[in-house]
Amino acid sequence: MSKRVQRVWNGKVIEGLKSVVMGRKKSAEVIACVNALLSWEVKSGQKTCGEIQIGDAKTTLLLPKGSGGGTNTANPGELTQMLIAHIHDDYLACVGGDSVNYNVAKPDEFRGAGVSINPPYLVNDLIYVAACDATGVTVSGQDLTNIDANVCGRNLGGYLKMMMIGGLYDDYLLCYESDGNTNGTTPYYVAKPWELRGSTVVCVGPYAVGDYIVAGGCDHTGVEVDSAELHLMDMNVCGRAPGRDLHWFDANDDCKEYHAYVVMSAPTLYTA
Repeated sequence: MSKRVQRVWNGKVIEGLKSVVMGRKKSAEVIACVNALLSWEVKSGQKTCGEIQIGDAKTTLLLPKGSGGGTNTANPGELTQMLIAHIHDDYLACVGGDSVNYNVAKPDEFRGAGVSINPPYLVNDLIYVAACDATGVTVSGQDLTNIDANVCGRNLGGYLKMMMIGGLYDDYLLCYESDGNTNGTTPYYVAKPWELRGSTVVCVGPYAVGDYIVAGGCDHTGVEVDSAELHLMDMNVCGRAPGRDLHWFDANDDCKEYHAYVVMSAPTLYTA
């Protein structure tokens, strides 16, 4: 056999190979290990992150488990299947196969209100949970030690949600998820399109409580609520546009005030 060595000659580091004579017993051990790696089969611990033994018919190599683990104390390296019972901003309330309730942290990038996830977490979805030394998510003063392993490959954005408007603000809307018949109870803040923001902007087809919109995930909206940037924005599928509010009083109709919202056309430039 040979091993890589370094030598200093004339002020320069020179690498090379040096032959090493190995005894018969040691050579046999090395050859047996190499054969086990070239023609191997899993002996035990087939689950992810567990303690794994691999080998051939003659030699078994033990691969120690990693720092992760599972919620199953009998087999701490296993991923545990759980059912989502309730969805929170930073974690999921789940039920394990042992009918015990567990709080499971979401992966870091999926945390927070209004984060758009594709596919979304849904009640009664099955997830696979791994143990984690620290998740950074605290529930009732306790740091959660279980985290969704994201086996199904969820990712950010790309998902549109139908929502009902529950409140109006200058730059954003308070909304609830809806299927057109039943409305959710979890509030979401949805940024308005840039051109429809502000207290003085007139919107043709003005927003109204009870209207339905389609909201989508957005990396940056520039709108913050409680110092947190919103990541949902109204996709404006109904074509609202900034306009001008024309109003007048009709003296022949008890002086009632009337309004007409007119879309603002692009200005025409005239040159001499």
